[in-house]
Amino acid sequence: MFNLPMRVLAGVVLITSGCSTWAVSTAPLPGIIAAHNEIRVRQTLDREVLLFDPLLQGDTLVGLRSRSMAPGGTVAIPRSTIVWVEVRRISAGRTAFLVLGLAATALAAAGLAATANWSSNWGM
Repeated sequence: MFNLPMRVLAGVVLITSGCSTWAVSTAPLPGIIAAHNEIRVRQTLDREVLLFDPLLQGDTLVGLRSRSMAPGGTVAIPRSTIVWVEVRRISAGRTAFLVLGLAATALAAAGLAATANWSSNWGM
C-alpha cells in the first residue's frame, strides 16, 4: 500500500501537528517576533489576532493575517493594546497520549487481523 518512508513521513506529520499548543510567552516582544514567524496576540476587549511574519514598526506590531501575501492582509496592532502574546509550543503530554493511542490502535488492528485470519482458516 504505502512504502515505509511514506508511512514514517505521515506519522511524523500527524504527531507534530497534533502535539502543539498555544502558550503565553513572557519574553520581550522583540525576542518573540525574532524567534517565531507565527504568533497569536490577545488585545484589550478580548480581541484575538493570529499574525504571520510579525515585525515591530515603532510601537506598532505589524503582520500578515494569513500566510499568503493577499492585498489587505496586513494587520497593525498598537503595542499599548496588547495584553499578551502566545506562541506555539510542543506539548509533551499530548505527544505521549498521541503515540500511545497510535500504538494501541496498531495493536488492536493487528489483533483483529490475526483473529480474522485464524477464524477463516479454522474451518478448513
